[in-house]
Amino acid sequence: MQKISKSKITILSVIGLVMAVYFVIFAPYSIDKAQDIVIKKVSGLSGLLEKEGTLRLDAGKKILNLTQNPDRLDMAAEIKQVGTFLLATATKEMKHPKLKGPGAILDRAAGAILNEAVSLSAGEPVRIEFLKEKGGALASAGKGMIKKSERLMKMVSLRMYISSYWRGLEVFGGLFLLLTIYALYRKEQWAFPAMVTIMALAPIGGFYISLAGAVFFKEPAGFIPFGIGLIAFWAVIAIGYDNTKDKIIYLVVLTLLGMIGTDAFSFAEHGIRGILEMPYAATVTDPAQTILRYGGPIALYTAISVLLAIYKLAAKSPAGWWFSVQASLGIMVVGFPIDYLRSKDSFFIFGLSLSTYFVGAILGLILLVILLLPYFKKTLLPAPSEI
Repeated sequence: MQKISKSKITILSVIGLVMAVYFVIFAPYSIDKAQDIVIKKVSGLSGLLEKEGTLRLDAGKKILNLTQNPDRLDMAAEIKQVGTFLLATATKEMKHPKLKGPGAILDRAAGAILNEAVSLSAGEPVRIEFLKEKGGALASAGKGMIKKSERLMKMVSLRMYISSYWRGLEVFGGLFLLLTIYALYRKEQWAFPAMVTIMALAPIGGFYISLAGAVFFKEPAGFIPFGIGLIAFWAVIAIGYDNTKDKIIYLVVLTLLGMIGTDAFSFAEHGIRGILEMPYAATVTDPAQTILRYGGPIALYTAISVLLAIYKLAAKSPAGWWFSVQASLGIMVVGFPIDYLRSKDSFFIFGLSLSTYFVGAILGLILLVILLLPYFKKTLLPAPSEI
């Protein structure tokens, strides 16, 4: 562990005190603001899906009940009533950005049902099999939308719990910063690496927690703790090391670790969310879902190894190099297979469409290459005789 001068201890203490106050008092508000809009919007969509699904289910059941008594005199009028109701529902849904697809399908079904009502009014015989098919399809679609509504609520709960626990970790870290300030003045060896690790919490978790609110709902408040935390993280690293070479090496490696930590944290959450989003049978039969059961836990352990690597590197312990290698391997083992089975464009870089998983895996590969370069390795993993 490098010795830190009194003047640097003073500067680090001021940064630590300011960030402690920020993490405990102000950061939670920004995080909640970003998350609340996501929770409200997704909860609203869940309620809408349940309502529209129930409408389909009821309409399907009514048509199926009508097929039990095909000789009733008011069959044409009843079929027309159901078709008219479904057509109005479809028209409304097609105006909603999240229900355009289901609304278009319902519009076609309503048109077919209304055409059947016209045929019945003209004296044509009742097509029982046709009505059973349409009734069954409507009921099935309704049940599907209700189940999706339930899965969305699970996703809302998951996001709320995870963001709340990470927010709590930042508050806990803010309180611990106060102890590191005192420990710095006592020249405790653990104080500086602990401060660096705590400063990494906001950038690692804040980016992912805030992304949905900013991208989908134009609420950037959650990025404020991310930005402030990132600046403090860089400042503490730059102040804590004396020579230029150390500043470059630790800024590069620790920043890459933080980026990988963000990916690992998000992949761990997505591993759970992806499973909750699909019927449980799909986690066995669908490789794109099964891979989440494989990658999610590894991503969580990778995030833990990132925090350990940051602490050990900041302490100038050779163990930091080993934990960093482990983090790079972990994110690659998660990112490349999931990208292959769940290819989904998330980023557009130099004309290329890349998934988040692919970007995370590439970051892991870049970190691994950097760790193996002599310029970095000699400093981070000195020979036993040099320790």
